[in-house]
Amino acid sequence: MERFPRNIMAKGLVGLPMYDAPELREANKSFWQAIRKSLQENGIKDLPEDLSTPIDLQSFWSDTHLVFGQTCGYPLTHNLCGEAALIATPCYDSEHAEGPRYGSAIVVADSSSIKTLIDAKNNVAAINGYDSNTGMNLFRISLARAGARGNFFSKVIVTGSHRSSVDAVIMGEADIASIDVVSLAHFKRFDPELSSKIRIIAYTPKTPGLPFITSGAAAPNMIEALRHVLFSVIRKTPRLDAVKALMLKDAVFLPRTAYDEILALEEEAKALGYPELK
Repeated sequence: MERFPRNIMAKGLVGLPMYDAPELREANKSFWQAIRKSLQENGIKDLPEDLSTPIDLQSFWSDTHLVFGQTCGYPLTHNLCGEAALIATPCYDSEHAEGPRYGSAIVVADSSSIKTLIDAKNNVAAINGYDSNTGMNLFRISLARAGARGNFFSKVIVTGSHRSSVDAVIMGEADIASIDVVSLAHFKRFDPELSSKIRIIAYTPKTPGLPFITSGAAAPNMIEALRHVLFSVIRKTPRLDAVKALMLKDAVFLPRTAYDEILALEEEAKALGYPELK
């Protein structure tokens, strides 16, 4: 008996918007092409050839035509992804990742006088977005546990990306930012001098990382096929160049309830008296 039914039709959207630095675009494209080829070999036809570059992430994540994408745990737990189904959670080959779990490095400029989180009071913080687990939620709980309350910062600027947050710290537009450790590892590869420009003053708690998703409207056998193929592509020996470039070490299936940790940290910050990063 064949593992997957033949002739599954899968027209729709694909995109990998979470780790989409210009230096990673070709790797993301090659990664999807490897997945697409394997899906086709399993009888799944009419797959999108090219990756989408979504502008409205919420619409992309919740689109019923989504075939393969990646999201952040915060949108996933706050209903910004609609009924999206989990395929698997990646495990990254990063020094500060533990299997599918990782967090952020809280950084300041190398020349900054800030030594601890509380030293950043009345300074300017940069975040990639208020819907980011690594850039906002984990930053918030770290500050709350350190004693931050009320209007802790003089200003919070929203940069739109982790890379822009790092640049804001380096350029003096912000004093502190919380950067996803996988993103930071990529940035250091792209810019070997980056480590001399910033300093890490703390690490946040770890939570399950950014899951690969598909539409909640996908048939169960389609979800199974995506998971099977994803695992086989990531675990292929020798490792594909795209998999190495994306620092993908493995992937595991985690139930949606595993991401409840993110909500628990949000509630803890509220209980500590710091419900909003500001």
